[in-house]
Amino acid sequence: MKEEITVSGLIKVIESGKGKEIRLSAYQVTRLFGVFEATIIANVKAIIKSGVLIPNTYGSLVQSGKSFLPEVYDLEMIIALAFRINSAETAELRKWVIGKISRVNIVKMNYFQLN
Repeated sequence: MKEEITVSGLIKVIESGKGKEIRLSAYQVTRLFGVFEATIIANVKAIIKSGVLIPNTYGSLVQSGKSFLPEVYDLEMIIALAFRINSAETAELRKWVIGKISRVNIVKMNYFQLN
């Protein structure tokens, strides 16, 4: 994705079934979440260091201090960042993700109750 993207635009791409194709640079994520690039980089480092998520390296790596970080971030990293960073935009994405998970669980519960 090369163009400017909003949270609602990101959600549309995910819902269209193209979520696996999402690749955003740190700059694009800063614009998406309305935060500074240093915030994105610090949180990406923390996510990687914690071992919660192993970043996919679709492009090249860039050096940031003593660390090497992916040049682009996939949907999994973007969602992980949304749960670490607090802004109006990340809150919107978190709300959508949690709503999606809740709906899936309700559907599954209803299915099992009927069968």
